[in-house]
Amino acid sequence: MADRTGRVTGAETRGHRLSEYLERYRSRLVAMNGPTAGAPIALDRERITIGRSPGADLPVEDDSVSRWHAVIEFTGRGFRIRDLGSRSGVEVNGMPAQSCELRAGDTIRIGEREFRFFQEEIEPAPGTCVLQD
Repeated sequence: MADRTGRVTGAETRGHRLSEYLERYRSRLVAMNGPTAGAPIALDRERITIGRSPGADLPVEDDSVSRWHAVIEFTGRGFRIRDLGSRSGVEVNGMPAQSCELRAGDTIRIGEREFRFFQEEIEPAPGTCVLQD
C-alpha cells in the first residue's frame, strides 16, 4: 500500500532483498533531454519520487510535470514506475503506463522529459564464491 507521495508501507521487509539486488545489478536512469541531459540517476533505494516538488527525490523543473508525478519502486526483482495521478501521465516506450515493470533500454517520458532505464549485471570479483538460492 502507498500514500500520495509513493511511500510504501512494509518497505522494511524488502530492504534486505534490495541490498542483495544491488550486489548483483546496477540500475540507473539517464536523462535524455532537458538541462540534466546525460546525467545518470542511481536507482539504489526502495523508492524514488519524481516531480516538480522540491521534496521529490528526483526534482524535475518543468511545467508539464506534476508536483508528485511518479514513483520508481523496488519490487524485489527489479524496478517499477507508477504514475501518482499526474496531469500528463507517464509513458514507457511511447505507451501510456499507470504502472510498469522496467526493463533495460526502456524509454520513460514524464511530461516533456525523457529518461532511459539502464540495468547491468555486476560481475563478481575474481575468486568470489556466488551462492545460489
